[in-house]
Amino acid sequence: MDSALTAAAFLLLITSGAYLIHRLKVQHAGRTAVHTHRRFPPGHRTRRRDRGTHKQAR
Repeated sequence: MDSALTAAAFLLLITSGAYLIHRLKVQHAGRTAVHTHRRFPPGHRTRRRDRGTHKQAR
């Protein structure tokens, strides 16, 4: 009897966790559907290499 009750509680815990993850994914998908993604946020400066100044080793 105790093992059946433990198994039932374990299955309930797994089911509720899966439902919670599902709901969080739905909320996140709704937010990212209207958001435009950029590689860098505004105002972020990238370091560019000047390819013409490298000296070649002889």
